[in-house]
Amino acid sequence: MDGKVEFRDIFKHKGLMIVVGVSALMLLSASAVIVSSYSEADGVQTGDAGGGVQWKWDPSVKTLSFLKVSAGDGRINNYGPEQSIVYPPWEDYDLLVENIVIGEGVKYLGTFSFDGTARPYISATKMTVPCDMEYGRVSIELLTNLKEIKITGSGPMKDYSSERKDKFECKAPWHASQEKLEKIIFDYGVTSIPVKSFSKYYKHLTTVEFPSTITKIGDYAFYGCVALKDFALPRNLESIGEYAFSYCDVRSLTIPDSVTSIGNYAFSVNEDMTEATLSRSMDGIPDGIFESCYKLKKVNAPAVKTIGEEAFSNCYALQRFEFKEGLTSIGKNAFYYAGLISADLPSTLKQISSGAFGCSKLESVHISSADVKVESAAFFGDVQLKEVAIADGSSVFCKDSFLFSTYIEKLIIGEGVTVEPDAFKMYSFYKDGGRLDWDQLAGHTFEGSGNLVLTAVD
Repeated sequence: MDGKVEFRDIFKHKGLMIVVGVSALMLLSASAVIVSSYSEADGVQTGDAGGGVQWKWDPSVKTLSFLKVSAGDGRINNYGPEQSIVYPPWEDYDLLVENIVIGEGVKYLGTFSFDGTARPYISATKMTVPCDMEYGRVSIELLTNLKEIKITGSGPMKDYSSERKDKFECKAPWHASQEKLEKIIFDYGVTSIPVKSFSKYYKHLTTVEFPSTITKIGDYAFYGCVALKDFALPRNLESIGEYAFSYCDVRSLTIPDSVTSIGNYAFSVNEDMTEATLSRSMDGIPDGIFESCYKLKKVNAPAVKTIGEEAFSNCYALQRFEFKEGLTSIGKNAFYYAGLISADLPSTLKQISSGAFGCSKLESVHISSADVKVESAAFFGDVQLKEVAIADGSSVFCKDSFLFSTYIEKLIIGEGVTVEPDAFKMYSFYKDGGRLDWDQLAGHTFEGSGNLVLTAVD
């Protein structure tokens, strides 16, 4: 070979041919040429993306943008192995782009726009997208480094929860960024956030900015965003879906008076929440709204007629709650395992459901209603309960209403109150030095002058 160097390997990349020799130095030099060919030296690059959309790469700000500039349907071309063009023309900048901006008027992002087997890493950390845009199959699934998403446009966000029937079912198009996403900005003009938009596994999402134009937040919208602590709900908000902020980390909550509807368990399992103020426009507290909010201490409920099932269940730190006149019912397990010390229940109350105050820390209960039904196990296992007082009237205490609440010291039962068999099971009651058997207490309607005061003796 007369000492001559022969070149044997040829590497081709989109028309760029690099001859790779046996010299390592030459290989490094060739690599430098590749990098520089994609750097700022080339300046701004533009091209046709289809549908009247122009793509633009601006290396000075490391931004790749897509703008509707001419007539067309606003649909960016599809790419990938099933298309005539496999890789989009902006592919060269994947390792350089930091910001992707998709402008108003762009209606569809084509398949494999930011994805492909030859490009396992895309560097973009920010993305701006219209609220109503459609996404082709595997269009942005490799945008795994996004830290910020901005949603623009006017009107409701598109609901992506039911469109995908394969492994992407019920996942928004940007779900691949869930490991790194930190911030979401909804631009002024967006009116609603649909079902499961950012639900599950967005474990680093700490900031959400809502404009005043948003009126609806859908079911499970931010479910499981465990780092989401502080935000202000939009002042014109009307409805919040079920489990919308469940398993987040909200510490303080004020629900605007514009809100008329909240779904069940909307703020459940926010373990660091300490205080909450409810809307004046709501006359009912939904089921499970603050279930397992262990540190919740203060709740302001201005105009409540009903308290739903498990509304404050497992709220260990909730020692005080104002039961205001107008309240008519307390749902099943509403304050189960809650930290309430006393319950002064209003004259308007009609029903205390099973388990409503079960296993709580109650020390005293005063029922001023003349007509209330206390269901089985309503005060089950309240071992710190010492005083119970029931006003005159036609109230009914069902079987096992106070089952295992075995340390009551003072029981005042008003005229006309009915106590069904075993309502105070596990007790021996004494009056004036004599024992009252169940045939004298259980199932008896107390009548006559004055209240009957019983003392329980172990």
